[in-house]
Amino acid sequence: MNLTIRDPTKLYTFTYILQNIKSLNDFVEIHFKPDGLYMQTLDSSKITIVEFNLSNEWFDGYDFGENVALGINTNIISKIFSTYQKGHSMTITYDPEQGDSLDIAFTCEDKNVLNKEFTMPLVDLDEEQMSIPENESTAQFSISSANFGNIINQLFNFGESIEINCNEENIDFTSNGDNGSMKVKIDIDDLNEFAIVEDSSLELRYSLQYLNKIAVYSKICKNVEINLTENYPLQINYYLDDENNENNLLKLFLAPQYDD
Repeated sequence: MNLTIRDPTKLYTFTYILQNIKSLNDFVEIHFKPDGLYMQTLDSSKITIVEFNLSNEWFDGYDFGENVALGINTNIISKIFSTYQKGHSMTITYDPEQGDSLDIAFTCEDKNVLNKEFTMPLVDLDEEQMSIPENESTAQFSISSANFGNIINQLFNFGESIEINCNEENIDFTSNGDNGSMKVKIDIDDLNEFAIVEDSSLELRYSLQYLNKIAVYSKICKNVEINLTENYPLQINYYLDDENNENNLLKLFLAPQYDD
């Protein structure tokens, strides 16, 4: 059972996602199914849920004839993926007869880029997957991932929480703290896409510490989709192909904050 990624953009995306999961959870269970890969994890504070889907067609090679759930130590796989170099291809191999380890190989035809092989011990997790109900968002918009990542990182310098005010004309991001305050006002005409239930107005608050961990993934795609609903987690979608395919998607949920 194995998968292969040769495309440099896809390989960067794949390794970057799994390298940064360690900021949310030390262990994750990845499900390798015949039709693709699936991962779901809840951070230790039970504030953030991560869902990661990749179809078998997304990979350059994918051969898993039956369902296999493998427990991964995110700190170990982050160290392995940190050795990736431009020009490498990657193959991940699992031998069910051994069962307690995963083999990862970085290879390259360029003699200046050395081949690297790793054997990673697996962990026994047997996690139950959470059922996340479908929700019709009150407001949904798409913004440049680079802008989103920069905004969240800058707001994090001014406070622990972000207040999001959204109506039919604009969206405000505000952070207040000991260092003062920062507000970013976004006109809806400056967004890639925007939709809101008629006559709706939202005032929501979320943890900037965790939103900053989510915004780290702004490097893996051009745009990010944000969904807002009163009394419901913030939903952020990073689509991993040009067709915005639900089968190739990193989806994150962040629980709202409330007044005491």
